[in-house]
Amino acid sequence: MNADLITAEQFRMARAALAMSRADVAGMTGLSKEAVGVAETDPSRAPLALAQKLLRYYSAKGVHFAKDAGRIGVLLRTE
Repeated sequence: MNADLITAEQFRMARAALAMSRADVAGMTGLSKEAVGVAETDPSRAPLALAQKLLRYYSAKGVHFAKDAGRIGVLLRTE
């Protein structure tokens, strides 16, 4: 999925699926806690590079972003 199509709710759900705080995600990605917060509240205000970095990080951790018939969500692959 393209980073510019991911919603704030999906970013929040991805972080929750990994049981991580904003500070945890910020520390692991090199982003500020505030930048992670912007992506989770209004991704349209966040630079695309920030969304792409979060998407790559969450994908590497096993999070799959899905959009189906107007519903959005995330799945955590546990292999």
